Amino acid sequence: MNIKSLAVFAAALLLLGQAYLHAAGKSALPTGVIRAGSLCNKKLIFDTSVAATGKLAQMGYTYDVHRHTFQPYVVNMPKGAPGGRRWTERWVYSIDGKEVPITIDFSEAGLGAADFTIRH
Repeated sequence: MNIKSLAVFAAALLLLGQAYLHAAGKSALPTGVIRAGSLCNKKLIFDTSVAATGKLAQMGYTYDVHRHTFQPYVVNMPKGAPGGRRWTERWVYSIDGKEVPITIDFSEAGLGAADFTIRH
């Protein structure tokens, strides 16, 4: 490898490193959560979303799926035996520029089923 190629490689590596650090700074997790995303399947996310939308309405917010977003986060990983595990997630809704967190406790109700309780 000649000097010019080495310099180009070093510059590219430096730029990639800076891009990674910039992206990592923007994706910092909120306090009290351990990872982004949800442990729920699509059906459980749908069912929970309906109830969470009702909770938001009780709090005075109108959630519009076309104008607003939500980001789920895991607060703690499942504990317990399969079919009886429990975990907690925090879903953060972005409504008209305001971040509104909803905390949800999940518990398996046998294999393939789960219950949830919404907290604020």
